[in-house]
Amino acid sequence: MGPGVDPHLYQATARDVRTFQTAEIIFYSGYHLEGQLGDVLERLAQRIDTLAVSETAIPEDEVFHVQDGSGLDPHVWMDPGLWARTVPVIAGKLIEHRPDCADAVETNAAAYGEQLAALDDWAAQAIATIPENHRILVTAHDAFNYFGRAYGILHLFTARWAGGGCWRCRRFRACFAA
Repeated sequence: MGPGVDPHLYQATARDVRTFQTAEIIFYSGYHLEGQLGDVLERLAQRIDTLAVSETAIPEDEVFHVQDGSGLDPHVWMDPGLWARTVPVIAGKLIEHRPDCADAVETNAAAYGEQLAALDDWAAQAIATIPENHRILVTAHDAFNYFGRAYGILHLFTARWAGGGCWRCRRFRACFAA
């Protein structure tokens, strides 16, 4: 997928599929993040070891349910603490395929886990400096549910409220008028 391509609309090219077919393992997020690529991954899974890391690491009851076509919000990496659960899943699969690299994989997985924990701590501390009643994030994309839950931020996705029309500052102000 090249720059500027909407991942939700991406369709694998024949070249992409040929590249996938040369893989030893295919890691992907899962929970329908891959959109139409999911069908390709399902077919490839018959011949190549594939792993939906989010689906494997994070139970569905911890995943946000949304009103779009998939019914699930796949943007779990927006909560570094939640995303950290994927690290041992990925490391385990790599070690399964390359046991001779187990020490390096475990070392790197531990280091990445520490980076995610540090990011989570930093974000929590930084956001804690914002008064609770001001922790509101207004976006045009619904990808911030996990971020909001992790750090106590009300996430407002404007497309839910715009009724298909343009979101106007006046309407926004009216929602938050004292």
